[in-house]
Amino acid sequence: MEQDKRADGEPAPLGDLTAAFPATSLETWTQVVEKALKGGTVADRLTTRTLDGLAIKPLYTKADWAAGRSGVPGAAPYTRGAQAEAELSGGWDLRQVIDDPRLDLARAAIAEDLEGGATSLGLRIAEEPPSQCHGPWGLWVATLAELDQVLKDVDLRGAGIALEVGQGAFAAGAALLALAEQRGVPGGELRGALNVDPIGTFAASGHLRQSLPRVFDDLADLVRVVAARTPNLGAVGVDARLYHTAGASEAQEVAFALATGAAYLRALDERGIAPETALHHMTFSFAVDSQFFRSMAKLRAARLAWARVADAVGAGSAAGAMRIWAEGAWRDLATRDAYVNMLRGTAHCFAAACGNADAISVRPFDEALAVPGLFGRRIARNTQLILAEESGLGRVRDPAGGAWSIETLTEEFAAKAWSLFQEIEAQGGMVKAIEDGRVEHAIAGIRKTRTQRLATRKDPVTGVSIFPDLNEPMVSRAEIDWTALATETIKRRRAARVKDADAKLHALARAPAQGRVAAAIEALKAGATFAEIDSAGAEDQGQGLPKAVALRPMRQSAAFERLRDASDSLPRRPRVFLANFGKPRDYLDRATFARNVFAVGGIEPVGDGGCQTVDELVAAAKASGASLIVLSCSDEHYQQHGVDCLKALKALSPTCLYAVAQPDDALTAAGVDAYVRRGIDIGALLADALTKLGARVS
Repeated sequence: MEQDKRADGEPAPLGDLTAAFPATSLETWTQVVEKALKGGTVADRLTTRTLDGLAIKPLYTKADWAAGRSGVPGAAPYTRGAQAEAELSGGWDLRQVIDDPRLDLARAAIAEDLEGGATSLGLRIAEEPPSQCHGPWGLWVATLAELDQVLKDVDLRGAGIALEVGQGAFAAGAALLALAEQRGVPGGELRGALNVDPIGTFAASGHLRQSLPRVFDDLADLVRVVAARTPNLGAVGVDARLYHTAGASEAQEVAFALATGAAYLRALDERGIAPETALHHMTFSFAVDSQFFRSMAKLRAARLAWARVADAVGAGSAAGAMRIWAEGAWRDLATRDAYVNMLRGTAHCFAAACGNADAISVRPFDEALAVPGLFGRRIARNTQLILAEESGLGRVRDPAGGAWSIETLTEEFAAKAWSLFQEIEAQGGMVKAIEDGRVEHAIAGIRKTRTQRLATRKDPVTGVSIFPDLNEPMVSRAEIDWTALATETIKRRRAARVKDADAKLHALARAPAQGRVAAAIEALKAGATFAEIDSAGAEDQGQGLPKAVALRPMRQSAAFERLRDASDSLPRRPRVFLANFGKPRDYLDRATFARNVFAVGGIEPVGDGGCQTVDELVAAAKASGASLIVLSCSDEHYQQHGVDCLKALKALSPTCLYAVAQPDDALTAAGVDAYVRRGIDIGALLADALTKLGARVS
């Protein structure tokens, strides 16, 4: 369509582009689509369901969503984000996570990240080394001196600091306050989040070092201190990422976040802290995954539901603006064909930005393999910069706003999460749900469904369960001498400890509830560790400490990666002969399917051509030297020649003989050990094959 020119030479407005097209009703569209489907309805064939049971339709219309229900950006109910249009300043807080246990390298990474465009730092702290060297990783920081060492080159007035600690979070928060005090940083210029989340720690680990009343006393004192000294610093954290890592659905993740936040509001209110103050100093962390439409709807739903909680506790409308730190899902990362993780990271960042996250972290593509290297960190950082600046995503507030599908899914997620939240509250709240095992049990049901969908490739993992590359380029990774690092760490902590550390810890144990932060800071200055701060005054021999079944984390590609590991452990790469019978049109689709299936398990397919006779097929199979054989041909050829082909191939005594076909009694009698077809548990099929070949599948 060519535009007319105005008198001044500028193009004239196009006007209503829809005017040239006839109006079409949903009924007409449905009739046309169902005709193209050649059987079945749109509802049956094209509607999918989330693991919460919510239907996702193939087409949404204006009738699905009444415009305006989400409000405007920067206003209650904050579905469209806490930042108003006029406040948009070019994007979001680009938060780079620091998790290298080698403090000197962590310090160097921080310098590069800040110089390369990061606007805040997420310090993922692990007091002890990982039990197995496969991540997630963490800074080995457990004292004030070590925190000072890591942040030595950081101006705390400029870069925001967000902590992620788990056990020892209260002590780490006190350490950051102490560090700012030592450096003379004005409280109003310190920003970030301490993210103290004892309920999340309880769910993830199954235990706490202190009783819940003492934990909440500490949290209340921390909020008081932060509110008085550092108005731009968050104190309370609600980490919903750990539920996502365990396999939770979108509504479950939001519901558990709501229930945790409500528990903190209740506990802090009992200790004299007004809901407005608690809400102002609370930060939520969510995972975003490759299901980016669902992820962005989830973040928007969380905002919508949390505003309702804030309203219920009587806080002002401004207090209901949820602050969100969104991070790429650990569950999504793969160790095989790891470069595909770059694409996943891009999807994660896109979802987080469209979901109006305040701070976003993209995981380095090599994080599941080893402590992320400089290249992986740079790609993660630049992914955000490209989307925010070059793609222009940072110049748009609530890009998904008004999209009928996203708006509808937002409200459905919010409604489902609210219903689950009400159930948790009615049965005693989040802590009781964790103690009773109801949280883990609920997630386990979803995790089981996820596992089944992954095994049957209803939820495929690119580069792992589909399109695997047996010749993938290896990602370089640094080897760490964990024993030497641990020894060095112990020596450093002993050297930093002063004589009166035990006395300071004893004073902390006796400190009143509203003096715990001050006493903790004094003990930290004396060289006490975070664990010692946590345990000071704990009940004798663990009596009275809460216990629960810990959440079970999952990584969706792990089961397939174990198959590849088992294959790699064999003296030579196992092979499967593609016994293709007939002309290419008779076998090509099925042979391609079989090729892909066996490659998933690290089994190399050999034999590309087709054979016209049984004798040719047997000769080719014998020449291949493969101990696994899979027959592919058309249904007609199976009926006419399948039995003869299979009997002849079985006479070669292969370890396993397969047929790409539906199960058939005659074919089974002819020697088929298993059928390769859509919908089967390919993990079980491949594990059986590798076991019979002598590999040990863990």
